[in-house]
Amino acid sequence: MIMYRIHSLSTGIVIATGLTLATVACAAAEDRNGYTVNDVVAHFSPPADLGPARRLCIGTPSECGAPEPVAATPFNLRVQFEFNSSELTPSARAQLDVFAEAATGALSAARFNIDGHTDATGSEQANQWLSEQRAAAVVDYLVGRGVAVDRLAPAGHGESEPALDNPFDGGNRRVEATLAQTL
Repeated sequence: MIMYRIHSLSTGIVIATGLTLATVACAAAEDRNGYTVNDVVAHFSPPADLGPARRLCIGTPSECGAPEPVAATPFNLRVQFEFNSSELTPSARAQLDVFAEAATGALSAARFNIDGHTDATGSEQANQWLSEQRAAAVVDYLVGRGVAVDRLAPAGHGESEPALDNPFDGGNRRVEATLAQTL
């Protein structure tokens, strides 16, 4: 099912953009303090087959080109870290338990990228190492909860991909997951 958001342009043209229920569910989870197994499953499940995609291009085929593939949407595992630490907090463990339940249940055929990040405090080299340690801590925890290690691909990104405008904000100390292989 697709929900539509209506945009009214100053020219009087109205555009409806489709939002899948997974997108809506993920946004709703972000508004709460955590997420449920259903939120995780909805985010990573393939959208319903709605038939061939349609698009409108005004121009020549060479000007329009092929449609760009849709990038994987990161799922914030809500694994936050203290400054200069890769130790999982109790709340991080609780959220990872939910993710592990989804990954060993409805998403048991999926493979995930587990991406560690830091804020910009410290040297790039130290932040790269710390982000790798954070991703490894999450993988170790998930493996301990029954997720096969070959389904998890950890990577550290250091301070290179901040989630917030202020690169020094503690909210950038996080781990995210993206789908590495379709179901």
